Amino acid sequence: MTMNVLIINYEFPPIGGGGGIATYYIARELAYKGHRVNVLTSHFRELRWRETIEDIEIFRVPVLRKRRDYCSVIEMASFILSSLPMLLYLVFTQKYDLIHIFFGVPSGPLGYIAKKLFGIPYIIRMGGGDVPGFRPFQYKHLYKILKPAFNILWRNADFLVANSDGLRDMAVKAFPSLPIQVIPNGVDLDRFTNGHARCPAEEVRILFVSRLIRRKGLQFLIDAIPQIVKEAKYPFVIKIVGDGPDKESFAAQAEELGVGGYLRFLGYVDHGKLPEYYLDADVFILPSLAEGMPNVVLEAIGSGLPVVATRVAGNEELVCDGENGFLIEPRAVHALAESLIALINQRGMREKMGLRSKQISRNYSWESVAEAYVRLYEQTRKRQKMTPRANGIFS
Repeated sequence: MTMNVLIINYEFPPIGGGGGIATYYIARELAYKGHRVNVLTSHFRELRWRETIEDIEIFRVPVLRKRRDYCSVIEMASFILSSLPMLLYLVFTQKYDLIHIFFGVPSGPLGYIAKKLFGIPYIIRMGGGDVPGFRPFQYKHLYKILKPAFNILWRNADFLVANSDGLRDMAVKAFPSLPIQVIPNGVDLDRFTNGHARCPAEEVRILFVSRLIRRKGLQFLIDAIPQIVKEAKYPFVIKIVGDGPDKESFAAQAEELGVGGYLRFLGYVDHGKLPEYYLDADVFILPSLAEGMPNVVLEAIGSGLPVVATRVAGNEELVCDGENGFLIEPRAVHALAESLIALINQRGMREKMGLRSKQISRNYSWESVAEAYVRLYEQTRKRQKMTPRANGIFS
């Protein structure tokens, strides 16, 4: 049975990061399956206010956002306020079966309002930053302030979904009485798992794909380069795909250490062109401090790359230490260097781990992810028919 679904996410390609990419793929798969899908998201610069992409109807609202790759707390708040008139318009003109919220903050209040005023059920898909404790190094005090709001949003949701076991465990610590489903992210197996041969090169190519923010850990990779230079038997280069507010500080750090010549800052790359960058690489690295389930690691293993990643939520499910890469502790510069040195010096290890990565990636497809969400949608609709509508905006 087909459903009419409104997806709300403050980020949607070409703006934002992995959460926006996941939104696109899930929406696309839902549309492929015959469901009617609307997306409410942020406007940015030259983007159209309303358009249809692959049968997904997209509605964009004005926000204070200044960068494609980064959104501040104030800019997120502007999305909530700006979305309210559009939300009311869409609810009055469409007959939605449910609302699918990506990120409890900032999108969650919109689902809550729609449920309390119009009886439309909503589910929340947590992605990381919207889970208390995910970024204690960055939002420790903000989490304390917002915890009562999280409590209201989460308890009124029909289903809560985390994109990894690690993220669910973190969410359960914050609200132990709430059941939380796990539906992982996926990878486009047609686009990233391909039969093309890896492009040959004289040097070993290490790839980093991410927003250039300190949470993603590029500073630790840069700190590791002097040790790698001393012990690597073959020349290497580190290709950095992405942009962000910390790019200049990373470049300055590299110059101060005298290792700028080993780095190539390639800037923002449209997601549709990313497969060629993975194909033009030998190793993938993501030394981040916190993750939900990183799409870039899924894309890397789908592309047949060994991965060096930190032992945080999401990565632990995608990287089997010693099988398709190495897991290291966050901030562990020496371990990071040792892992990359081993992969640079041993081509056979790279190839063996790359094959294992491809095998693991077959367990993650966006089609299966969408099917899991459809099952939740159907349960939500059944529950809605059986449960009387709650009254009161604060209940």
